Amino acid sequence: MTAYTFTIRLREKSQVVGQAVLCAEARYVSVWWTSPPRVDRRFATPTQWLRIINELDAKLPANPLEDTSTIVQVLVGEHAPRFLIQYLTAEPIEEAPERVTPVLEQRLRMLQI
Repeated sequence: MTAYTFTIRLREKSQVVGQAVLCAEARYVSVWWTSPPRVDRRFATPTQWLRIINELDAKLPANPLEDTSTIVQVLVGEHAPRFLIQYLTAEPIEEAPERVTPVLEQRLRMLQI
């Protein structure tokens, strides 16, 4: 399994306001917002997961993702025009899918913003 991390910045200020972790194999997505500090677990539909997997397979760009990206839509929804979502890293996760959620949540809290 692979955990993908993303930064979330305000478009007009370019200020980092959160980070996200996504693991398609575990069907896990969460955002760590900086103000107020909190984890926001996000959920995707089966169709969205198929699109996310296609986006990941096509290689993520170095530039911010397009607002129409399914990843962006799952992370911030209708607020996409306010944010820039940018791919940061991809790291392997050595856990079974049913036990990966606590590992991913811990990783999300440990990310340096």
